[in-house]
Amino acid sequence: MDRARGHFHSRSLLCALPNIFFRFEERIDQAQKDRRANFYFQAATIDYFKKDFDEALRHLDRSKFYNPNNYSAFKLSGQIFFERNQFKKAFDDWSRALQLPNGDQSILRDVNTLKKLIRHARNEIDRLKKSVFLKPDDLVARAKLKELESQMRN
Repeated sequence: MDRARGHFHSRSLLCALPNIFFRFEERIDQAQKDRRANFYFQAATIDYFKKDFDEALRHLDRSKFYNPNNYSAFKLSGQIFFERNQFKKAFDDWSRALQLPNGDQSILRDVNTLKKLIRHARNEIDRLKKSVFLKPDDLVARAKLKELESQMRN
């Protein structure tokens, strides 16, 4: 009887080994991804302070690839887009950051400020469209309209 139980126990242990090994590999894989995400985020932070926004955004994309729940990466990319007057992209990234676990209350304030800015820009676009319609030769209004539309599109 004991022998039969021992055989059953060995067999169940052998069946469980691949699952145990898979979970162990999964943890190692996630740890590697987290390290890579952190490396790319640190590189992006350095690029940001050097004002190399294109390179910072490339590094942030890599960081988000390895850790799609990286609050800091979304917050920093939103900040870069905001500083570049790419308000739609800033809003998208900050909104994503808001969905992720964090203890940062400033992001909500930033998103609300950006919402007001976007609302104001949309009202200004409407006003400029009317102005350009009434005065098609108003090059200043056309230029302002083009710039605001670009900010809202990006």
